[in-house]
Amino acid sequence: MKYRKMILCLLTGSLLPFVATAKPDKAAKPGKGFGKLDSNGDQVITLDEAEAAGAKKFVESFARIDADNSGEVTKEELRQHHKQRMEERRAKRKAMDEDGNGAISYDEASKAGAEKLVEHFDTIDSNNDGEIDRKEMKALRQTMRKEKARDS
Repeated sequence: MKYRKMILCLLTGSLLPFVATAKPDKAAKPGKGFGKLDSNGDQVITLDEAEAAGAKKFVESFARIDADNSGEVTKEELRQHHKQRMEERRAKRKAMDEDGNGAISYDEASKAGAEKLVEHFDTIDSNNDGEIDRKEMKALRQTMRKEKARDS
């Protein structure tokens, strides 16, 4: 009987580090995304709510996101705004890629006036082939998201 208790205690103790470091389910995190800004839960975000939440970039973009100028941003307006921004970024990258090889060289970034890309080119170009490809851009976005999440 004592051995059973001892084994149970040892097993439980050995699992604690795994439980302590397990990542919580993203869906279970309160206050993420739209819900973080919609403080009263009415399914729209007002400028006052965004300011109270300290969402500086959202506040700066509020007029562009609020497509119908109602003074409130709906989930659909936010979704459309994100979709439009993604399309603009794709078009920018495509225009920057002069040789059409799907990657951006240092010269292409310089000619396009992409100052931040040029400034951090060597860091982003993780395989040191002289070009930033889609995988490297994806890794950059993931790193930026992690840093943003850590800072908030």
